[in-house]
Amino acid sequence: MKIEIGESLMQSYLRYEKGCLLTQTNWKTSSSWNIENGDFEKIEYIFNKIQIHSDFSDIFKKNSLEQALKQAELDVVGIDKNKLYLIEVAFHENGLQYGGRLDTKDRVCKKLLRAYLIGLAYFPNYTYEIIFASPKVNPATDETIRDYFSVLNRDFSDNEKVAFKYIANEEFKNTILIPTLKSSSEDADTSELFIRSAKLLDIFGLIKFSENNESLIQNSFIEESISKIDEISIPSQTVHVQYNYSMDTVIEFIPQNEIQFKQLLLQKKRAKRTWIYKDGRSRTEIWDAHNFKISSNLKGNIQSTTHWRSRKETGLIKVILEII
Repeated sequence: MKIEIGESLMQSYLRYEKGCLLTQTNWKTSSSWNIENGDFEKIEYIFNKIQIHSDFSDIFKKNSLEQALKQAELDVVGIDKNKLYLIEVAFHENGLQYGGRLDTKDRVCKKLLRAYLIGLAYFPNYTYEIIFASPKVNPATDETIRDYFSVLNRDFSDNEKVAFKYIANEEFKNTILIPTLKSSSEDADTSELFIRSAKLLDIFGLIKFSENNESLIQNSFIEESISKIDEISIPSQTVHVQYNYSMDTVIEFIPQNEIQFKQLLLQKKRAKRTWIYKDGRSRTEIWDAHNFKISSNLKGNIQSTTHWRSRKETGLIKVILEII
């Protein structure tokens, strides 16, 4: 059975940070499980509510309720007394993407609403915390998903029996990754993939904890290496660390394939540009590309802007271009 590092991290998060007594990755339903008639009526009511909802009516397409339950698979499940955690996690190195921005939103909402149906079917007496987590989501997609999580909690909270949570980017690091590393640092059980990976990093000093285990020192190896390089000297000249901003500043396209992006830009003549800075700021603008031609240099066009040329002073770290 294949276990992804994201799933292993979320399992460790449930065990060490949430205190779940039982956890399982790659959880699936079984055709041999029965659903009580009274519970099935509630599930059917929620499913029909989804089917006529203005924002979610298309997510299950032509699937029946029985098909939706039969096809269900959850990345991680955890139980803590009377609370059930149902988790979907996605780790895409270039940023969360299931097709376009709206396709990604639909896919995420489908996963979570199906998880809700699963909870009602097989764990009817629990309260539910249904989580979608991802360490990297691009700004435009992130904004869209957050908007729809507000709708999920508004229309499907069921008198606070269920809470839908979205955890991504810095919040993922601060509420999942670091707390899990801290709370699991003294545990001897290294059977979980994520915990064993953390132990390996600790051996080489890539992550360290203070003596009272309250603060995580990150990138200690990198910081130490940079410090040593900065102190290297040659006769009558000191070598200082120089940052190559042309390499450090990332240009990211949505869709990711640069050739495909250029073809779409030539057709639509519009794109959204988001400039992201190392202090957490971001700036979004619409690029009117009517003057852009097939012979134009896509990256050269970006690198000719004032934002790019002043990147060293402003701390620009990424530019995201998205076809709209």
